[in-house]
Amino acid sequence: MSGTGMSKTAFMAVGAVFAAMFFVSSNIIPPIYVLPGVPVTFQILFVVLMAAVLGTKGSLITLGVVYGLTLVGLPMMSGFAGGIGAFARPSGGFIIGWVFLAITVGLYKDYIEPRIETSKAKFNKGTALKKSAGFIAAGIIGVLLDYACGAVSMSFYNGMGFLFNFTANIVAYIALDTAKIIIAMLFCRVFERAAGKIFIRRLHRRGM
Repeated sequence: MSGTGMSKTAFMAVGAVFAAMFFVSSNIIPPIYVLPGVPVTFQILFVVLMAAVLGTKGSLITLGVVYGLTLVGLPMMSGFAGGIGAFARPSGGFIIGWVFLAITVGLYKDYIEPRIETSKAKFNKGTALKKSAGFIAAGIIGVLLDYACGAVSMSFYNGMGFLFNFTANIVAYIALDTAKIIIAMLFCRVFERAAGKIFIRRLHRRGM
């Protein structure tokens, strides 16, 4: 099998695994509500991990598959929700906002981290810190954009306004979601060591 064929097969296989894992992450725990209508799940963790492994385009394709499966009625969302109703909830904006999270983390892994790795300070401990800080920063930016999308949908249901809901999301969820970003980063590092960075780069190129 050619390298191109191998990377295509690997991309499809890894993407399918992530779609299955996403279903599990949505429903592995019963819905826990810190804010009304917005459950705590592991979905953020898997969106970040998906973007880190598959890159920007690959993660968006996989996320599109997840959205499509949800729209046709499969229970991909928290509380085993499926169909258009899964998006027409206070948490619907957060679901759409995952797109921005996938983009920010994916772009970092596609373009910024490779430049850090090829810098003159490649083997310095400072480089590892820069990579970790960059990953976490990209994740937090994406999460804040996700909160903004969620604040819009929440405003339709509670009438409290965008700024109130956006601030409430930060207070309620930013610490937990930052922890998820860090866990996803650590999982990604382990996966890179196990699968090899060449394999990961091929997945990113296939996605791109």
